[in-house]
Amino acid sequence: MNIDEFALNVFRAFRRPIEPYPQYPLVIVMFATYNILIFSLRAF
Repeated sequence: MNIDEFALNVFRAFRRPIEPYPQYPLVIVMFATYNILIFSLRAF
């Protein structure tokens, strides 16, 4: 899975309601990690 697909999956997960998506906190953590990763890549 490339970065664009990952970003799209995260975006879809955020658009979903919380109840059918039990791993919602995990998605938030993944999204934060993704932002840190992109920030690190831009720093270099």
